[in-house]
Parts: sequence; structure tokens; C-alpha cells
Amino acid sequence: ATLDNLRVTVPPSADEVDLVVRPNLVPDEHAFLLQAGADELIAAKAIVGWYPSIQRISVTLEGTFTDAAGRSTVLPGVSLTLSSATVQAWSSGAVAAPDADTALCYADTYAINPTIWDSLSTSDRGCLTTPMR
Repeated sequence: ATLDNLRVTVPPSADEVDLVVRPNLVPDEHAFLLQAGADELIAAKAIVGWYPSIQRISVTLEGTFTDAAGRSTVLPGVSLTLSSATVQAWSSGAVAAPDADTALCYADTYAINPTIWDSLSTSDRGCLTTPMR
């Protein structure tokens, strides 16, 4: 997990937490997915249970993407969302808790930047069949 360039937002309703991280170094696209999964699991453990008003946790990993003209732009690379109900199901043992490699499979929603998705091998995608849910 990384806290590089971490930004945390809690809206006035205080029922959700949005975390945005821009890692300084991610070696490849699969590592990007693993990093997002690890960050989401750590956020879930740190927030749900301690802050009962939180109903949703969202984690976004940003990356620097370069277009054909050589212009670089910081964009979301991977985003995923967990509801507190999903996290509580893991905590209670009602469903198996994921690890960093399967966290996106268990997320309520996720979105993977098409550039990252297209670069992933079938084995790196694992249980993911589409770039978003």
C-alpha cells in the first residue's frame, strides 16, 4: 500500500470517504491493480467499524498517462468503491475477505483506465472480465 500524494475528502454529510493516491513509482500495470487493492483494503480496515456513519469508501489511484503527441496528463488509473455493508460482511466472516490481488473482484464498483486494461494480460486480469463494474 502507498500513501504517496494522498488526498482525503469527507463531504459534509460525513457518510463517505474518498481517498486519492498518486504513487511515485508503480513498475507495471498489474502492480497498479495490486496497489489499488491494497490501498482499498487498508482504508476499509482503518475506517469501517471505527466510524459507523461511513457508508462508502472510494479509492482512486492516479497515474501519469502520455498521449501520442507526447503530452502527459494525470488521470485516474484505477478507482474502486466499497460499501460499509461489504466490508462488514468480510469482518463477520459471512464472505471471504479478499487480498490485494482479488480486492477489485469484491469491490461494489471499479473502473480501470482503458490504457491500463489493454496492457494487462489475461492472467493479470484474474477474475476481472471487464474494465468496469
